[in-house]
Amino acid sequence: MVTKLIAFSLRHRLLVLILAVAVAAAGLYAARHLAVRLRTPLFQIERTTCTVAGVIAEYRRGVLRGDIYRYRIELR
Repeated sequence: MVTKLIAFSLRHRLLVLILAVAVAAAGLYAARHLAVRLRTPLFQIERTTCTVAGVIAEYRRGVLRGDIYRYRIELR
């Protein structure tokens, strides 16, 4: 798992973004909904955005097929 800590300013409030990207095998739920075979390698992306005080402002978790999706982040 690759984790990057990035501090950035959003609407004049300093936040900390934690991004974790990993490869995971498709379980029954993901295989059915993404139309792939069981145990097919998939990207799992988790993103947590926190205030500097440690309060979680946002949490996202996505499971993506690598053959039809492209995940791109552009930070400024």
